[in-house]
Amino acid sequence: MHPFAILAVFAVVLAAPVADTSAPVADTPAPAAEAPTPVAARYDVYVRPSVDATWDEQGTWVFGGRADERPIELRLGSGNRGLDVVGQVKYRQKEGMLGLKLRRTDGRLYTSATKAGNADHVGESHWVIGTDDQSVKQLIATSKDGGRTLTGKITYADGEPMEFQAVVAPLRYHVQTRSRGEAQWQDAGTWVMGNAAAERPIMLHIIARGGNNLGGAVQYAGHVGFQPTLLDLIDGHRYQARLHGEDGASTDDAQWVIGNDDKPLLQLYAKSTDGGQTLTGNISYRNAGSREFKATLLDGLTSGAATQPAAGDGEQAATPARSAWDGGYVHDQTRIEISDNASKLTLTTHGEAVEAEITSISGDTFTGDFLTGDDKTPFTGRRTGDTLSLTVLNGDAIEYKAVPADGESNTGD
Repeated sequence: MHPFAILAVFAVVLAAPVADTSAPVADTPAPAAEAPTPVAARYDVYVRPSVDATWDEQGTWVFGGRADERPIELRLGSGNRGLDVVGQVKYRQKEGMLGLKLRRTDGRLYTSATKAGNADHVGESHWVIGTDDQSVKQLIATSKDGGRTLTGKITYADGEPMEFQAVVAPLRYHVQTRSRGEAQWQDAGTWVMGNAAAERPIMLHIIARGGNNLGGAVQYAGHVGFQPTLLDLIDGHRYQARLHGEDGASTDDAQWVIGNDDKPLLQLYAKSTDGGQTLTGNISYRNAGSREFKATLLDGLTSGAATQPAAGDGEQAATPARSAWDGGYVHDQTRIEISDNASKLTLTTHGEAVEAEITSISGDTFTGDFLTGDDKTPFTGRRTGDTLSLTVLNGDAIEYKAVPADGESNTGD
């Protein structure tokens, strides 16, 4: 086994001071944050047996492995009930089709590799396709709007061909609030925030602007400066966002779902230190005091849809206690050490190491890329009880057993 080490960057809620909701938006916006990689390729998927039938939701899927490009054409097929999926993917008109290999690693999660022409396949990223109980036999889809929507035909392993539609998924956040001094977070439901390009907000200040409408300013990951935004109530706590230009004109953008049905929102101030994965700050409802606010992005990768953590579980519901992961795991002469409140994962063999980065995490499942020079090799991992399992692209899962907290640092036999 080749020696390597993993440096993990987990998306966790940071214990930073929250801002006073009475404070105005800062005159100087935060520095532009790097836009997170996986979110651009997430789609809400729908199927129907015929053109006159009702669309049936299939959950959130992930296509493509590029940070700044969505696929515009897909041609996928599987001859072994979804274990291996092969085909082609196209990202832009002038590039042409790329050969594609997908290998299932866990449920709906696949590692991917692409190739151009006669070159070798190169590890790219992770895809999520199919449902919890149906794997993809064939999928052919194209886009006419740069990858924001994909339409075509799909056949599941045990089904007939159906109409297929995939629409770029909105950003869904699990929101929690609590009164100052309270230890327990209270569930506030699933909110939708972000623009039509599915870019994550990293700073926002929203206030009531008359009636039940809202307005304010939002800064998005990858951008410098605030975007003036108006939120016009549609119904309940669903709003139509309108972007306010310098000339005074406004254009419709994405729909937001924020607030509470029976508590009109008065003011919300929140910011992110992790590229929009989490937002923390303060929120005020009418006829109620200020409360601490926390929003955690739902990735929607490990189940049929982006599901909301169970209510009443407090802190654990949105962000499991990573300190419980700290410790060592061994397999033969290789040892994994998780430390620093699970912010670092190191795998060492005979004193030598190769680095990797974690690109996403959900519950006890995480994904990432080993880094060797300019090459990236995707991997997936899962922690179950006292076992940590790692699977590298097209490889077998290797299980590492936990060692006692007072165990020696040497690897097992």
